[in-house]
Amino acid sequence: MKFQNKKNNLISFFLVVTSLMLSIFIISCDDQDEIFVPPPTPGGCDTNNITFSGKIQEIMSSNCNCHGVSAPNFAIYDNLKKSVDNGNLLKYIQPDQHFGSVLDTCDRSQIKAWVNKGAPDN
Repeated sequence: MKFQNKKNNLISFFLVVTSLMLSIFIISCDDQDEIFVPPPTPGGCDTNNITFSGKIQEIMSSNCNCHGVSAPNFAIYDNLKKSVDNGNLLKYIQPDQHFGSVLDTCDRSQIKAWVNKGAPDN
């Protein structure tokens, strides 16, 4: 009889702890509607001070010239802005896309940060 009481107490304790942990996990979840741009790492990728002329144009010139005249030159602001406005740029830079596969994580993060700031011509 004592063994059965200990077993019931142990099962009850386990259920209470599991329920508490599950409740904390569910409560701690936030709504994730925004695109996450990681903060800059020391000596690494700066996503705070991104400008078109200072960084984005360089990324586009270095990585987006493989199609020659068959595609718009994204190193030119107006051409790139059209792709930002129609939502295609953020699709193009995904790792599973042709353009995204040539970009490193920092380049993708900097492009996302620039788009999230309204893709200014600066």
